[in-house]
Amino acid sequence: MATPEPRGPSRFGLLASHIAGQAIAVTAAPAGRLSHTDGQVIFVAAHLPAEQQRREVVLQGALLAAGSLDRDIVKTLRNRPQLARRYLAVEGHRALAEVATRLPVAAALHA
Repeated sequence: MATPEPRGPSRFGLLASHIAGQAIAVTAAPAGRLSHTDGQVIFVAAHLPAEQQRREVVLQGALLAAGSLDRDIVKTLRNRPQLARRYLAVEGHRALAEVATRLPVAAALHA
């Protein structure tokens, strides 16, 4: 008997783990919070369509794989939201470009 396909963000756990190069869980973010990760779990907004959730997972996984969210970097950016936004905008593109060489779904996002 086949098991039903999981619904919700958790269905992207294997994708996230593959991109990040480590075991990563995916779950819904608390209400009102944007997509983010703590390094073990990627949290995505539950109200987003599945395609947008997948994009968020790919980006967060790429940032983890590239080392863009290392503890020292995050600590430096913690109380500087404007700098953090600029850093993530630039670093997100770089991380996606790196992952795009081996994963077509990231290549589509990077373009």
